Amino acid sequence: MPEQTGSWWSYEEAMGLLAEHFHVYAVDLRGQGRSSWTPKRYSLDNFGNDLVRFIALVVRRPVVAGNSSGGVLAAWLSAYSMPGQLRGDPGHWPRHSSW
Repeated sequence: MPEQTGSWWSYEEAMGLLAEHFHVYAVDLRGQGRSSWTPKRYSLDNFGNDLVRFIALVVRRPVVAGNSSGGVLAAWLSAYSMPGQLRGDPGHWPRHSSW
């Protein structure tokens, strides 16, 4: 998940490396990148609930990653997503020398 005011493009370089081991979804949160603008609807809970719905309808059981405020959203998901919705063990993520 991207940083505040960022978009999925901030992950473009890493996506190819991640795709060697995972099915990768790159998201733009509401009001970021090419997503639509929804004035006065920007909050951590709104972003998080958008992601919970996306995960439930599209992804099912992801490993999530985020940088900066996207990392805060990853933590939000670990606390507030539906039980059993997330999976992952960062100790088993692929390592790359430039990370």
